[in-house]
Amino acid sequence: AAQTLAAVERNHVRAILRQTGGNKSEAARLLAIDYKTLLRKLAN
Repeated sequence: AAQTLAAVERNHVRAILRQTGGNKSEAARLLAIDYKTLLRKLAN
């Protein structure tokens, strides 16, 4: 089944967080987004 863009983004963010061992500031850097943007995405 096709995933929504939101689901693809959520899965990608989670994969990057696993890669960084849960380091959110490093994950935000790798994703090239602001730390607060990452927190907002994780809250949704």
